[in-house]
Amino acid sequence: MRRILLIPSVALTLIGVQATTAQSSSPKNNVAHSSTASCAARTMTPEDAAKERKALASLDANDVASAQPDLVALAKKYPCRFELQAAAGMALAEAENVNAAVPFLRQAHARRPTDDAIAFNLALAELKTGNVDSALPLLQKVASRNPNRADTQLALAAAFMQSKRPSDAAAAFKKASMDLTAGGQAVPLELRMDWASALLQSHRPSEARDVLRSADGLQQSAPALALLAETAEATGDYEEAARSFESAARLDPSEPMIVAYGNELLQHRTFGPAIEILKYGTEKFPESQRMHLALGAAYFNNAMYPLAAPEFYTMLLRSPNDTLAADMLGRSCADATAASLQECTALEGFAKEHPENAVAATYAATAILQRPTEARDSQTAEHLLQNALRADPKLADTWYQMGILQQSRNQWNESAASLEHAIALQPDFADAHYRLSRAYSRMGRREEAIAEVQLEMKFRQENKDANSLRMQKIVRILTVDKQP
Repeated sequence: MRRILLIPSVALTLIGVQATTAQSSSPKNNVAHSSTASCAARTMTPEDAAKERKALASLDANDVASAQPDLVALAKKYPCRFELQAAAGMALAEAENVNAAVPFLRQAHARRPTDDAIAFNLALAELKTGNVDSALPLLQKVASRNPNRADTQLALAAAFMQSKRPSDAAAAFKKASMDLTAGGQAVPLELRMDWASALLQSHRPSEARDVLRSADGLQQSAPALALLAETAEATGDYEEAARSFESAARLDPSEPMIVAYGNELLQHRTFGPAIEILKYGTEKFPESQRMHLALGAAYFNNAMYPLAAPEFYTMLLRSPNDTLAADMLGRSCADATAASLQECTALEGFAKEHPENAVAATYAATAILQRPTEARDSQTAEHLLQNALRADPKLADTWYQMGILQQSRNQWNESAASLEHAIALQPDFADAHYRLSRAYSRMGRREEAIAEVQLEMKFRQENKDANSLRMQKIVRILTVDKQP
């Protein structure tokens, strides 16, 4: 009986293996009808027998469309006939109607539990429907009876991956590779990639890298090179990681590959090369939010704020609720060299049009409060901050800016309350502790003021590399988000 299903999976391709077995004959040729005490076999009419022969012949000739209707109808009519249950299940599975195939394959397996071909195909069908708890024991039994079959090991690896057992999956991939080699067959690159992915998920990156390095066709496959880069990154070999990502991007200058290469450079603060590749990326994929985020982050962390602001503003126009874009735009515009940019002056208007974006409103108010006294519109700043607090009362930066505004008006008691809110939401907010110490001092609360100064000094030392923490957040976003 043929083994007919391949398993679509993010990590598992199962390509290049001849999926056949010698443990069971074809349904067409197996004429020994099965019956048990629990199932009284029904005598088949001559007309139905003729239909069965014709349908089985069509199935063997790969004419599934012709075979399926009669096989399914006959299998329902004669539930005790192993051949019909098996053939109907196989026909439905070949037609990608796996959910309908499973009951027939289960019935066939119940009639002949030692038939490895049926058990194998039932397990694959169960895997495709997500029922790994049923598939795994079946595959383990088949593998124990057929220990040297690559297709069985590959299916077993798929089941282990679905069960979140990557270490066991890696062992099965290794065994499949050995079986193929012993049989004189090449180990496909796709199998090595799946094997390496399992090893990587098992926290064994050095082994994963070795599996990929020895793969035929590695240098011609962008996905394989990108995976090699991930394994190199995990081992701490950043130079190999960057080289592999670059090679992958040259082979496949797609949005994901360019972002992956740029992200690798960002992680290790190689901002110049990162800017060059990401500028190319934004020109090639101008609609990609990830590309603008990565390029903006490269500019920002290279202190090129006037160039960073337009990238974040572009993101914000496309996604008005994007709080990260608003945050990075606001931080870029806070620098004096970028404050007069069109994108920075437009932030106030954007915030008024999108009051639901608390971060945008907060930074628009911040920009106003940083202007010279004669050009400062504190009423507008207050209105924006109030909008921000209505949209998100748990944003520490907003309470902090409200505290600054109140201090500019000598409203020290109100300022202390706002700054206490900010610190309650973000206890390590060094600037808020400093401002609160000023408020307490003006209010005659000298001991509390001294305590706040001490906290400000403590947290400023701990958070002196806040931009690095922000960069880590951006890197995580670029790594996890796979869509443009």
